[in-house]
Amino acid sequence: MCSSDLSLLTICPHEVAHLRKELLIAARHILATDLRSKFVPLMEKLFDENILLGKGWTTYETLRPLAYSTLADLVHHVRQLLPLADLSRAVQLSSKNVHDESLPTSIQTMSCKLLLNLVECIRQRSEAEGGNGKELLVKMMEVFVLKFKTEIGRASCRERV
Repeated sequence: MCSSDLSLLTICPHEVAHLRKELLIAARHILATDLRSKFVPLMEKLFDENILLGKGWTTYETLRPLAYSTLADLVHHVRQLLPLADLSRAVQLSSKNVHDESLPTSIQTMSCKLLLNLVECIRQRSEAEGGNGKELLVKMMEVFVLKFKTEIGRASCRERV
């Protein structure tokens, strides 16, 4: 079922937003079951935005919040099963979403929470796989520092007005 959902996302025409939305909702329903672990081998493809969202402008603009929240829920639930490479992809995407002003604040906040929830998994995977999780953790810290700096700058601009 999981690979079929991903296959349908892959072959779905890029501009057909309503079909992509239904496929993302179907994936969300699968996440509510124990079948969510079946997505783990498919994670690399799920992090590919061309597969997840398509290349169409409409799907990209309208489905990003749903797609990112679905993917974040999946990563949160299966984070203990993910290899360091997939954790790195999750950090990359979440870091980008934290600073994307075109996304709703709720998605930015969810991305921050996901980053914090990944810290221990990255440390464990780094030790187990011999990878360099330290670089990922430093990158995550930089993301938060930059976000705080941006928000403080906005607050001071509002005070001046």
